[in-house]
Amino acid sequence: MTVIFLFSIAVISMVFGLLCKSQRWGLLISVYEPAQKGNLLGALSIGHILNVLLPFRVGDVVRIVLSGKKLKNGYPLSIATVIVDLYVDLVCVGGFLWLMIFTGNDKASFFYIASLYFLLIVFIASITFFCIIFRTKLKKIIQRVASVFNQKIEFDILYVTFLTIGSFKDIAKNIDISKFITLTIKMWIGYGLSYAAIAAVLQRQGINLQTADVFEIIFGGSTFSNDDLSSIPLFMSYLLLPLSISWIYSKMDRKLYLKEDGKLALPQLNKTDRAAFLKTYYSDQDRLNLKSYLEINKEVTIVSQNFSGSNATTVTILKDHQMFYRKYAFDSDAKKLTEQITWIEKHKETIHLPPITNTKKINNYVFYDMPLLPNCISLFKYIHTVPVEKSWEILVAVLSDLKNNLHTQDCRICDFSMIDLYIENKVNLNLNFIREKSKYICDLEKYDSLSVNGKETPTLKNYTEILSQDNLRKVFEKDHYSEIHGDLTVENIVCIREPEVESKQAAIQVFKSLKYYLIDPNGGNIHDSPNLDYSKLLQSLHGNYELLTMVESIDIEKNSVQFFSPSADNYQKLYSKYRNYLNENFTSEQLLSIYYHEAIHWLRLLPYRINKDEKMAVIFYVGLLEILRDLKRMSNER
Repeated sequence: MTVIFLFSIAVISMVFGLLCKSQRWGLLISVYEPAQKGNLLGALSIGHILNVLLPFRVGDVVRIVLSGKKLKNGYPLSIATVIVDLYVDLVCVGGFLWLMIFTGNDKASFFYIASLYFLLIVFIASITFFCIIFRTKLKKIIQRVASVFNQKIEFDILYVTFLTIGSFKDIAKNIDISKFITLTIKMWIGYGLSYAAIAAVLQRQGINLQTADVFEIIFGGSTFSNDDLSSIPLFMSYLLLPLSISWIYSKMDRKLYLKEDGKLALPQLNKTDRAAFLKTYYSDQDRLNLKSYLEINKEVTIVSQNFSGSNATTVTILKDHQMFYRKYAFDSDAKKLTEQITWIEKHKETIHLPPITNTKKINNYVFYDMPLLPNCISLFKYIHTVPVEKSWEILVAVLSDLKNNLHTQDCRICDFSMIDLYIENKVNLNLNFIREKSKYICDLEKYDSLSVNGKETPTLKNYTEILSQDNLRKVFEKDHYSEIHGDLTVENIVCIREPEVESKQAAIQVFKSLKYYLIDPNGGNIHDSPNLDYSKLLQSLHGNYELLTMVESIDIEKNSVQFFSPSADNYQKLYSKYRNYLNENFTSEQLLSIYYHEAIHWLRLLPYRINKDEKMAVIFYVGLLEILRDLKRMSNER
């Protein structure tokens, strides 16, 4: 056979092997997102070209950078997949080297290279084993190292290490093993034919090398091999030509891949939400719940997390190019969420509730999805983007529907045993928790009053009489019971805005006369008085709960508390209208009950806030104090 023919076989076989290697790499990528064949083949070709020309495998770093730029999951996924790809090749090469030794190749350099590969494989396997066994300590070390740097660098270190580790796990669990092995076999068949062909070419050029010698030179390099062919133009052409052809071929793949395709290894879009998750992950707390959290949201993108005053979480997600509200809870809270699902199904014909499109109950968690209808926005955002009158129209509609349709169901007289249970569970237990579990609040309670942003505010110890069982019993004794929503904050009222003109006709079928719908009911109130619904709106409009959740930092020095609290003129105007509505529609006794229930709502959310962030919980403690101050004034006026 002619030299040209053999050289062509060598080049074509190598190109075939590179295509198989690129496809195998794509199989690793496809665990998360569609493999961009042109991107991967191009990055692989450029990386290998640089490995031929430069030392220290610089090309692998460039390969990671080039491929990671176009991946939805970015560099962490490219790092993980390249490491897996290289490790598999390392094992294969080491196996081939020892196979050749056992079949009669007794060259000293060959044995030396095979031994080095064996030691490298054992070293990497040992490191991997110890990382798995001591993963808890490793996570803490990573967290401590990251904490030395500023917030941005700390996030980047935690994010990259998490995604790299997480990618390894997901690849191991979800890879198509049979296809991966098939592509590996095809790749090495291509490489083997290429090495045999180039060995035959070199023999015809007077260089006495066998296929095994070519294998040794390529994977041992001039450092360990007795033969150095880097100065021979023919051999360098053999190394570079297939890579150049592969790079040119990669440019022919013009298929458009959108970064919206595939899934994120970490589902949150918001960087703050990602940072909060990573800190919890590296603290090694709630491992089972974190695992369940990733399992729940593995096929979706979390667009935003809604304000929450409980251990159940409501998020806005993107799934199959559609928006949904998703609510999930773990452990004992999962049972409460199951009851909520039952409540929604029961009342979906009574008040405006979105349908539940997906629900799942497994082991320690429960979640359900509700579609986010077109042109929808939470009332909280609506209040800040439209005139107050339009927001008030929505609120009037909500209040009217609840009064006429929900609060008329299952009406019954007040039960004093339930009032006592309500006071014990929602007031006394929460007061004890606040006093015992929060160091910051305990320290502040040593004072009779605080200076909050320069304004004197009495501490909780001043309201013992207001929160006493006897007083609360008297306030609530004339409450009546019925079906209630139970968590009627402005964030749980979703407004449907006017559709665009061009889509108005289609939207009519969806909206009809609907202006709003409600999400996230809470059935665990014990004392099921309609006054709880009215007081929940006060928590938003009077107590500014949603605005307080936006506070980013707080300074506490002795009895001085300072933080920047966002203000909203529309909130104040809307509260004025709502207060007038309450005055017109309720007796003074009913009004006092409603404001008392608001104070209890603040008590109920404080343990959750303390568990989440003990220092930032002081913001909501201050919110409670301001509510109690107004409540005391109202009681005195009465």
